[in-house]
Amino acid sequence: MSKAWSKQSYISEFLSLKSAGDILNIVNPIAHCAKEITESMGVIKRLRNIALKEPMKYTLYDLCAGNALTSVIAAHLLPVKNVIALDIRPRKRRWEDCKRFEYIFSDIYKLSPDFFAEDSIIIGVHSCKNLAKKIIELYNQSQAKHLVLMPCCEGSLSDQYQLVCNEMGKQFTWCLELQVACNGRMYKDQKVISPKNYIIVANKNKKEGCV
Repeated sequence: MSKAWSKQSYISEFLSLKSAGDILNIVNPIAHCAKEITESMGVIKRLRNIALKEPMKYTLYDLCAGNALTSVIAAHLLPVKNVIALDIRPRKRRWEDCKRFEYIFSDIYKLSPDFFAEDSIIIGVHSCKNLAKKIIELYNQSQAKHLVLMPCCEGSLSDQYQLVCNEMGKQFTWCLELQVACNGRMYKDQKVISPKNYIIVANKNKKEGCV
């Protein structure tokens, strides 16, 4: 990735993609298009580092996928084996126009950890409250190798994090608790135009560091 490209806004980066029009035609309508593009591109930035190191190795699972913007971008842009998006609410889109992609209507609380392939990446984009915790639980209990999670609304904090919450605020503390739960690393992405712009990255190939 060039330095010039990395300095662009995420919206400019997305619109510069040759496949941008095809992607939007597949996933539209999108309620808050600019915000969601920046959220997706922030996650794609982290996924790119994983996929390019081992091309065509991984299956990507997008949990609580909504309109599946992130996973459709990944299917167009990244060298992953295939992409599976899951959400409890059916959405009619032009999924058939996306290669190496499948959309499944499913409740993640009913998923078994065995559902995930060994060479896989689990992602969650703006997963709210206990959905974020459930995604981490599935990652921890499955053979999935990588996790990229952008949490949204905060859930109930454990008692031991209350002092941190008083000092640092609930959003940071919520993401810190999630980071510890998956032995991951947390980043704040200022190019995401949402106050919920922390991204948690974990992998089982090596021990991740702290914030």
